[in-house]
Amino acid sequence: MYRKLKQRAVNFFDEESGPTAVEYAVIIALIIALCITAIGTMGLSTANSWSDSSTKMNTFLNGN
Repeated sequence: MYRKLKQRAVNFFDEESGPTAVEYAVIIALIIALCITAIGTMGLSTANSWSDSSTKMNTFLNGN
């Protein structure tokens, strides 16, 4: 019985499919976080650009 348990533990730690799946999951999580950050930054930049354009147009149209 002890021999079977020991063999299962050795097989579990020698198996490489588990760590590979975990590594892929970490890589995907990092890519998703990077995409969310980039989209958020672009969204803020675009919003600021539109706001600045709107302010300049209002200033021009009001003659100030």
